Amino acid sequence: MKEKPLKTVVIGVLIGFVLAVPYIGFNEAIVYFLSMVMIMSIFAMGLDLVFGVSGMMSLGHAAFFGIGAYTLSILTINYEVSFGMAFLASGLFPSIIATLFGFLAVRLTALFFALTTMALAELIYILATFKLRNFTGGMDGLSGVPRPEFWSIDFYENSSFYIFIALIFFTAFCISAVIRSSPFGQVLKGMRQNEIRAEQIGFNIKRFKLGIFVISGFYSGIAGALMASLMFFVDSGNLTFQMSVEVVIMVLLGGLGTLVGPVLGVFVFQLLSIVLSSYTSYWNGIIGIVFIVYTIFFPTGMMGLAKSGWQLVAGMGKGGKT
Repeated sequence: MKEKPLKTVVIGVLIGFVLAVPYIGFNEAIVYFLSMVMIMSIFAMGLDLVFGVSGMMSLGHAAFFGIGAYTLSILTINYEVSFGMAFLASGLFPSIIATLFGFLAVRLTALFFALTTMALAELIYILATFKLRNFTGGMDGLSGVPRPEFWSIDFYENSSFYIFIALIFFTAFCISAVIRSSPFGQVLKGMRQNEIRAEQIGFNIKRFKLGIFVISGFYSGIAGALMASLMFFVDSGNLTFQMSVEVVIMVLLGGLGTLVGPVLGVFVFQLLSIVLSSYTSYWNGIIGIVFIVYTIFFPTGMMGLAKSGWQLVAGMGKGGKT
């Protein structure tokens, strides 16, 4: 079987399995875990469009994630806006904030870009925790975040909400694939490899950077809204620097600049977090050590490792033919 048809079959089987999870005997804990993985994967895919595809390392993406969570929560709880409208706003409002951030950050390069996004995100964290606590609940957060109410489906049943999350996840995944393969995405990849050359050819690199930064903000906001709805709760912990760093680690673990890598990275990170936290309170430090060792020996992530393994196996197969 050729490589491309094989990939199509594998992806089809995985999609079928993911959608069937609630109906094939898995318990509530696994359904909840996979819901978390898909939500954080949307967040990681959004970051990878900026970091992996475009080469801009953001250390402040938790700002968009948290803003999306708060937007949904405040609009539905305090202003009784319908879930559908609030959910759309939870993607649009972070995109607006990302536009404002982008006007400042995309003019900078490398370390200065990363530090600027980190500083702006810290500003949002301070505002949400202290200055706007009458709206956000401060460190106490907001509880009672609702879930959707469509077609008389009980989304308060975790299996039903799982399917809703899965549909959003696959939509985000497909859009990410289209962006990467589009002329827009090819320019971003070229810009990552040689920004000066891309500018000399005639591309307005600042406009391209801003465009993908805004799209990434939308992804992150949607993920934050889904997380708030899954947990029925939101607080300023979603805006912390730790959250920004964790999603960077997830992307690097899976494979920077790859379509499937962020999803794999999220799955492994979340699984390690659950397993290690059940044995020790120092699980964050252990994951940090694992990540450092892993990036030294496998800098291309799990996708790079898988690709090397596939090429090795394919080479051995060809060598064995007579």
